[in-house]
Amino acid sequence: MTRYIHSQIALLGVLLIAIAWPVKSADAQSTFDASWYDPSATYLKLEVGSDGVYAVTGSDLANSGVPLLSVDPASFRIIESGREIPLFYSGANPASMTASDYLAFVGRRNTGAAEDYLYDGDPSRRSSTYNSLFSDTTTYWLTWRGNPGSRMERVPPSAGTVALGTTRDTLHLEPDNTYYPGDSASRGNPLYTDREGYYWARVAHNTNQGDRERTDDVQLSSARSSTADTAFVRVRLNSETTSRHHV
Repeated sequence: MTRYIHSQIALLGVLLIAIAWPVKSADAQSTFDASWYDPSATYLKLEVGSDGVYAVTGSDLANSGVPLLSVDPASFRIIESGREIPLFYSGANPASMTASDYLAFVGRRNTGAAEDYLYDGDPSRRSSTYNSLFSDTTTYWLTWRGNPGSRMERVPPSAGTVALGTTRDTLHLEPDNTYYPGDSASRGNPLYTDREGYYWARVAHNTNQGDRERTDDVQLSSARSSTADTAFVRVRLNSETTSRHHV
């Protein structure tokens, strides 16, 4: 299946919350690495709820209290889950950021990838590998001053390069409509039980009912109707018998 690509990447505005100073949790696990945090630095909190390319303009930063005139643009750094990710800086003047210049980065929604500990460290017991149990929001921390930050590399197109008109894409559908309490034998565990969580639907069946069918419509936006390419469908199921034999 193919999908049209726009000739320009849309830069989406992020919500600038506030200038904040994150603190370490007193009961943090020993495996938590907080070495990225500099208590002498100032951080701007950015929140992202969907995958995309995001931009923060000089005007956004100034309105949030960042002193642009005294900040070296090369010192801007952005942290995601304790690690620095690269920024793209649009300014023509490397020594000064204007109101119309922007910093762009690739933002990703929270999929709950760090929540395996809630299932005794076994990722196969999670009800979803796509949705977090708590929030779809990923927090980014933008800071400045200090060492130069990581930057995206500018790569000029090679001679004879032809721009793509289409590309393959993946549509992920996972509505949380039904809550399943998990394996009945392990309920009462303060952690999440095996396969506990939210699901699209629950289909009950026994040998006296015969075959069961379910139909769901899927909207494929921007798909080319004239293509001869094949669409592949993958479905993830969790199943259980009344005697607790997992299938």
